[in-house]
Amino acid sequence: MRDTTEGQSHEARPSTRPGPTKQLAVKMVGPAVAIALLLFVFAKVPLSSVTEALRQSQLGWVGAALAVSLVVQLVDAARLRRLTDMHRLGLSIWDLLKINVATQFYGLVLPGGSLSGIAVRCSQLSTNKRKVGVGISLLADQAVATAAMCTVGIVFWLGEHPERRLLTAATIIAVLCGAMLLLTAVLAPARIAAILPIRWLIIRLGNRVQAVHDAVWPFSQLDRRTLLQIGTLAVASNLLRILVYYLLAQALGLGVSLVTIGWIRSVMMIATMPPVSVSGLGLREGVSLLLLSGYGIAAEQIVAFSLSVFTVSTLFGLLGGVFEVGRFAHSLRVAARKMRERKTASARLGCEAALLSPDGSAPRLSAALEP
Repeated sequence: MRDTTEGQSHEARPSTRPGPTKQLAVKMVGPAVAIALLLFVFAKVPLSSVTEALRQSQLGWVGAALAVSLVVQLVDAARLRRLTDMHRLGLSIWDLLKINVATQFYGLVLPGGSLSGIAVRCSQLSTNKRKVGVGISLLADQAVATAAMCTVGIVFWLGEHPERRLLTAATIIAVLCGAMLLLTAVLAPARIAAILPIRWLIIRLGNRVQAVHDAVWPFSQLDRRTLLQIGTLAVASNLLRILVYYLLAQALGLGVSLVTIGWIRSVMMIATMPPVSVSGLGLREGVSLLLLSGYGIAAEQIVAFSLSVFTVSTLFGLLGGVFEVGRFAHSLRVAARKMRERKTASARLGCEAALLSPDGSAPRLSAALEP
């Protein structure tokens, strides 16, 4: 009787899934925000001036920036391989490069940015083991890259503002200690006294933290050499990305130092992380104007620099789209070939069945050929 009552109440419960109109409205928020922000920026900075600044850019510096960006993609793939090897997935650097740029492609065209890209790309892998392994590795790789980006940005900021080193260093140490304490509370099996309050909170949160624990726990088994390699590659990737920004700034004649570009890039990246726009459009330009206008740079040059950064990053996302089209076409060819093979096998079985004698003995070819 209780089961029946529970079943009826379950059936009577209204669906909480949003309707198609609400889903469409949510999907249109990002493009609407991007368009609104860009209209605001171009109302302050004429589009014709920005176009002229882009036309006057030096192509040699732009080509160098593209070359360094390709090296960045290879470094990121090498770092990701250290994480996927833990799951014994057998993926090469070339495989992971294609997964990385495909993730960037889906992040460009889907609401939610890189997280949506990771979810879509992982859902298309062949086995559940690969889906889980690559998904966890990509998320961990994003976390490592973000931590390295923030650290490198702070170091460059301190290099330009040495008078604020003490306060900034104390803030960094406090944040790092808090992060390490939380990580220890999630992973450590021992009930250390210092982390008991945090463990009490984790127990109250329940299954959500347990899921994070299960996902992160394998990474705690990594040896020091692998961890050092992952950290070194993350820092190297961020330094190379700073070089890309610097080369683009040189192409447009911004006249800012490498140290300045180093911390401004981190702020620009952090500002574009919230998925409220399409690939950070509008947000990136606004933050660039806010940060670089104090260095005596013309507004049209700043907006042109921001758009060139977006263009270079978009090119590799489009390359991921090309890879995805090729993969999809290959899967269609494989499916068509298997269908032809099944039809051929069915036709062969039909012919053999037609040539069998009524009692099911061997086929009588001579009788079948008689008029």
